[in-house]
Amino acid sequence: MSRSARALTAVAVGAAGLAVATATPAAAAPHYDSPAPIQVGYTDSADRKTAFEVENGVGIPLGASTDANGRAHVSRVYVTFDLDKYVGKRITRGLVVIGETGAADCTKRAIEIWSTDTIDKTPSWSTAPVAEQKLYSITTGSFCSSYLAFDVAPAIAKAVTKQKPRVTFEIRVPANVENDVTFGRTLSSYQQVGLTVGYNSAPVITPADRYAAGFPCDGTAPYPAINNGLLQARATDADPEQSLKYDFAVWLADDPAARVEMSDDVSGLSWFASAQVPSPVTGKTYLWQVRAGDGVDTSAWSQPCGFVWDSARPSAPQVTSSNVPEDGEAPIGEPGVFTFSGHGDTDVAAFEYTWDEFSVPGCTYREWGRLECQDPLVGQHVVRADAAGGSATVNLTPPSSGPIRLRVRSVDAAGNRSEPVEYRYYVSDGAPVVTVVGDEPEFGRPVTLRFAPHEGVTGTVDYTYVLDDAAPVVVPAGAIGTATVTFTVSGSHFLTVRSRSASGWVSGEAGWQFRIDPWPTVRSAEYPSSGEPVGGVGVPGTFTFTPSPGTTVQGYRYAFAWDQELVFVPADAAGLATITWTPTERGFYALEVYAVDADGNTIPYSAYYTFVVA
Repeated sequence: MSRSARALTAVAVGAAGLAVATATPAAAAPHYDSPAPIQVGYTDSADRKTAFEVENGVGIPLGASTDANGRAHVSRVYVTFDLDKYVGKRITRGLVVIGETGAADCTKRAIEIWSTDTIDKTPSWSTAPVAEQKLYSITTGSFCSSYLAFDVAPAIAKAVTKQKPRVTFEIRVPANVENDVTFGRTLSSYQQVGLTVGYNSAPVITPADRYAAGFPCDGTAPYPAINNGLLQARATDADPEQSLKYDFAVWLADDPAARVEMSDDVSGLSWFASAQVPSPVTGKTYLWQVRAGDGVDTSAWSQPCGFVWDSARPSAPQVTSSNVPEDGEAPIGEPGVFTFSGHGDTDVAAFEYTWDEFSVPGCTYREWGRLECQDPLVGQHVVRADAAGGSATVNLTPPSSGPIRLRVRSVDAAGNRSEPVEYRYYVSDGAPVVTVVGDEPEFGRPVTLRFAPHEGVTGTVDYTYVLDDAAPVVVPAGAIGTATVTFTVSGSHFLTVRSRSASGWVSGEAGWQFRIDPWPTVRSAEYPSSGEPVGGVGVPGTFTFTPSPGTTVQGYRYAFAWDQELVFVPADAAGLATITWTPTERGFYALEVYAVDADGNTIPYSAYYTFVVA
């Protein structure tokens, strides 16, 4: 199973394992490199004190030759490479490559390569380094003027093992024919002398990157209990990203011979490898370890981790209350005091409760495919038993009023849950009372609200209110349990508030709202909209139109009956307009008014003002 990517998603994981995305593996070990020489040159027996550097376009002499004056020359080539990059790695190959461009006699080839003392610069014949060991020789070849490769891996490995930062090689014709011009050669100055190094670093299992069932490895007894058999690990490798093969081994703690090994191929060093524990038995203790290989080298087995397998569900709890009768009514202003009991079942370690449905316990895949699970004995609605199979007492305030169903289930150390039990009762809301202090709210002006406890609620310490979509705000209660808040009316508003008592009890939610209508306001002193007959035929009345708060208007369109044409009246700078109207008949009237905005558009919301003429 190879992979380079996994979906990071919240999932529930059980003993069945997990699905993994597959991808093409990255390049495997070993790795190859071609470092450039830090020194390359040759010596000449005819000029014993001169060091000859290689010049591009000029051939490199090797062995014996005679110049135009009949003078004899013997040359040896020296090359040095930097090995710092390979210190600490295992050398799998070392090839020195040269290119021939000419030969005195193609049928005669004899070239040796030796390791020497390390040098920093090209030597002369008289200062040449001492040769240490002959590494390789080539004495035959079917091609003349060929590329030749010399195996120098032992010398590279030796230098790296001794942490020598450099290695120097001498290339020469064997001593017994070195003065024979028929064995002379010319090497390519363009190709110069090359080195190919094959190297590899063994992977190392990262101790902190070992997980069982989504929890970090535990190497010390007593081991944790788990009910999900997913084992995961990750290794590091000093070499570039590559494919790794992981071997997982798991066995019974009391039967090491019953060892089972599983493998997982992972593409890239970032991803976690995974294996599933095969057929674990509840109540048994298991140990496991892991190693990783890159195709050339394999890490040591990690230190063992341990776990106890537990897939058995605990028994359901017993639920009782000292102040909330089952199927009865909870006392107002007091939290419910509930006791959850494991009734001696030592598998019960904690209790989980909810006012709704229980969520499905699960785990989450984090970065690089690592499974992460939460401690089943820790959570917002989880309480630990005072002992294995013991009990826990909690003070609970339900989130709402009315019929309430408290659901409770037992939890064991492995995260197994029992069947839930239910405790039903009724809760009065006990919501605080909200009143307006002083004048009624008006747009653009401050309004003060007073919070007071519900009748029968004592010991109120504070109130938590939410205004519109703002964050909750807590205000302390005064000596008599009340509090006030003030804010500026800027539109329609909705406020909710709860009270909290010193006992920890939290009330139900009270609400207060103020609405600004989007249509104009109509007022008339002579013809109020009271439903009672007022004024009379021939009695004039004034009607004032006021825009909806926050609205800019240039005037209004109005009519006193549905079948009349709308009449336009301009507004003053404050957006107000006043008309005078005299009724000609008694009876019911409906004045409809539309505001006209600054662009001349009629705002679609109309005021509908009714009154009765006496």
